[in-house]
Amino acid sequence: MVRIFLALLSLTIHSSEVNWIKFHEEDGVSLYRAPEKKNGLIPFKAEATFRGTKEDYLKILLSFSQKNQWAPKLKKAKVHRRPAPNQFIFSEYYETPWPATDREFLLRGRVEFPSEKVILLKAENERDLSYAKADHIICDVKILNLELREVGESQTKITFEFYGDMKGWMPIWLINLIQKRWPLRFLLSLEEFRSLGQVKVSEDYLMLEM
Repeated sequence: MVRIFLALLSLTIHSSEVNWIKFHEEDGVSLYRAPEKKNGLIPFKAEATFRGTKEDYLKILLSFSQKNQWAPKLKKAKVHRRPAPNQFIFSEYYETPWPATDREFLLRGRVEFPSEKVILLKAENERDLSYAKADHIICDVKILNLELREVGESQTKITFEFYGDMKGWMPIWLINLIQKRWPLRFLLSLEEFRSLGQVKVSEDYLMLEM
């Protein structure tokens, strides 16, 4: 029954079907939201162009052991299994302010190379709950896309789209804060970490089939 329930939650939604509305711009990052007001639903899109190559950012995003050094509120990221080339079943465990319960994103992700100038990272719900932690609430992820697009010499446009439900109870003020501040901090922290030059090239990156 649990797997049937998750399957119903995971009906496909494409980013092209979301009516993104720009509502804020700060430090070179443009933020978009969708008009839905359902409690717990947090759709957002964030875009920015930064210095650095798309490969620079891909190395950081696939260094799971370092991700908590820069991703806001992330306690830990863990790869459970690699079911196929360029695919990862992984969890990200996020701290959520009291009195809300900490969240887990249990995901099946993949890396795609649709063209010479574009790298796509996509993720969706992983239905095998044997990987889940009992003391975290599992979020329902319908869209999680991150596009790295080469737009100039050592310049990358990053587009980050998320459409999902945090599940469980969360105060409205916290949902609004996550929608506005978290994607902004995520992109700015990603760029800052790149500028520090401290990324460890992971086995997951070295094993990619490009």
